[in-house]
Amino acid sequence: MSRPISKTILAASLCALISLFPCLMPQTPLSITTDNSVNKGVEVAGNSTGFVAGWKNSSNQAVVSFSADHGQTWTTPVTFGDVESFVGLCAQNSNFLATWLDRMGVMPASIYTSLSSDGVTWGSPVLVSMGISFPQAEATSAATDAGFMTIWTQLIGMTNVVSTSFSPNGITWNSAVTIPTSFSPFIVDIAGNEEGFLAAITSNTDPDLGYVSFSEDMGVSWSPILLITPVANQTRLSVAGNSSGFLTAWIDMTTNQVFTSFSSDNGQNWTTPVQVSTTPGDASTTVSIGANNDVS
Repeated sequence: MSRPISKTILAASLCALISLFPCLMPQTPLSITTDNSVNKGVEVAGNSTGFVAGWKNSSNQAVVSFSADHGQTWTTPVTFGDVESFVGLCAQNSNFLATWLDRMGVMPASIYTSLSSDGVTWGSPVLVSMGISFPQAEATSAATDAGFMTIWTQLIGMTNVVSTSFSPNGITWNSAVTIPTSFSPFIVDIAGNEEGFLAAITSNTDPDLGYVSFSEDMGVSWSPILLITPVANQTRLSVAGNSSGFLTAWIDMTTNQVFTSFSSDNGQNWTTPVQVSTTPGDASTTVSIGANNDVS
């Protein structure tokens, strides 16, 4: 007959697990800033070295801070460049890349990035693209082992288009490539895996719809645009990728519910949308997903 495990043994085992995996312990929220300087647009990215948080401060600057201890302590925030709305962040191995749109009400605007190999020291801002007329949304980036891909929307002539640029090292960027669309794009997102990059595009039409396009050649060419959201009036289409495929998430504004769909063939086919939220009217603005396909 087996003997019951004592409470002492259980407590000791739990303490041992928490010492090995601090993330198992419920954490008290910590303040990175203490001067009420955050304006909007907080983003987070992580890799094996730690996590970087980025935001726009009250002086309209891009700001980043690094934590190597699961967010318990943060480095002194580093500022660089003016930012229109938010700082896009992505991670690659030990590297971090910050991306932002420098406009501040002045046209034309420019896309900049800054690379860090440790999350603490950041390189001088690098110009990705300039002369951007009336960008409709912020720029953001994604990383794979092959390099970094940045995506944004801009007005060329009288047409709003999606533009991308690839960099093998986060410092030198290729000339911008346009993803052809038959509609006016508005908000964009990007994700990557070992097979390529998937662009998620939300239309600026009434009603709004979600589309995707895939590139297997570092953004030299993109697959034909594919409509993937079955209903209209949805918010920003968010995308994440890993070795299994790509996951998209969006909010159906007719029901205010969160839905996801998965593709294992680089965006050519998608699973039947799955409703994630369970409370009627539970979602109202945006949804985002992480690299491990966790909806947040």
